[in-house]
Amino acid sequence: MERDRFEASEMTFYLNATRSVRKRSNLTKKLNILIVAGGIVPEQMGGSHRIVFETAKRLAQRGHQVHVLVPQTGRNYPLEEEITDNMLVFRYPIKRGGKIKNGIFHILKSATLFRRLCGQHNYDILHFHSPLQAFCILFLKGITSVPTIYSLHSPCGKEYRSNIGTSNDRLLNKIFQKFKLNIYSEALKFIEKICLSRSKVIVVTSEFMKGQVAEEHGEKFLLKTIIIPGGCDISKFKPSEGKEKIRIKLGLPANKFIFLTVRRLVKRMGLENLIRAASYIRKKNRSFLILIGGSGYLKEKLERMINELKLSESVKLLGFIKEERLPWFYQAADLFILPSVTLEGFGLSTIESLATGTPVLATPVGGSIEILSSLDKDLLFEDIGSLAIARKILHYVNHPQKLQQIQEKCRSYVVERYSWEKITSQIERTYFRTLSTKDF
Repeated sequence: MERDRFEASEMTFYLNATRSVRKRSNLTKKLNILIVAGGIVPEQMGGSHRIVFETAKRLAQRGHQVHVLVPQTGRNYPLEEEITDNMLVFRYPIKRGGKIKNGIFHILKSATLFRRLCGQHNYDILHFHSPLQAFCILFLKGITSVPTIYSLHSPCGKEYRSNIGTSNDRLLNKIFQKFKLNIYSEALKFIEKICLSRSKVIVVTSEFMKGQVAEEHGEKFLLKTIIIPGGCDISKFKPSEGKEKIRIKLGLPANKFIFLTVRRLVKRMGLENLIRAASYIRKKNRSFLILIGGSGYLKEKLERMINELKLSESVKLLGFIKEERLPWFYQAADLFILPSVTLEGFGLSTIESLATGTPVLATPVGGSIEILSSLDKDLLFEDIGSLAIARKILHYVNHPQKLQQIQEKCRSYVVERYSWEKITSQIERTYFRTLSTKDF
């Protein structure tokens, strides 16, 4: 009890001191930034974890002192790690347990590590990327004296429901599991709403995700919501000098149309529709190969579909693709397919593929509409159904000259809009603007 009082007092002292320092500073000073997230690559793969890593690294390269607070999800990763000059990652160890127990554990452990870091460092900006890690921290006494920014990558309640598989057990077990799923997802939604209400600025990656903020939590939050899209490492994802050489390196056929998708194998990604589309395509053209990279609970179901539809020669599940090999697969493909059925907030894989010169065909869902419409509206399927997917793919197979015209525009489109340097500049400007204004 006494220790808690001491830590609260220490916290209040730190926050007041930080406010004083900030008032004396100008907008060109190098900032002390604390980023709080649910993970960071390569320890955890995913779009939000990629955004955390890439932007933190570039902010550090610009001379800002960047600390990242995340859970330690792999024992091979140290509790404290220097990634590059000016960038440190601090991890708190986690225990495995049930969803509710894990959630409470993340909330408390992240706050404990936050208190320790604040006793040692003066932060100018707090940037949150995950509701569980942010929740308790945002209730600490005096926290409002330090500007807080919250990046909402996807509404966590909806995201959680879409990423959980269904059980094959008896009916009563299914009903009970669905009840628990609804309870936990509603709890996540509540926690997220509190985090948004206590943050000065909300960052989303697309107009679609901005609409999700209003739909899930209310239009009042739109007044402090801004859009900063995801980015791409344009030095890593670039066109190959020879597609045939890349295919030989990967053991892929040189004379087939190759369609690639890299997704978590979960319901919202629309992979069942893509496999059904393959059955339609094969009736018109048998010289193609669909590669599906990724892991998830749908793996066994997708394997069964491929076997039942007799598509084992036309559709291959690659499993998780290592990061260093991912650019090769983009370069080897003729088209990248994004068959999402819901909650496609942005899609880093879309711009990564475009950066290699490989066009993307996507369902008209979420952020995909915003990315691809500005490049070529014909890259969007008419709807999310398998027949629409098959028709559009066959259209480009039968009109290779049109595919080549789009290929020539893909790289420059990403370089002009989505390089990580440009995205990091937008985040940096948001930090300074948040510091300089009383009401954002």
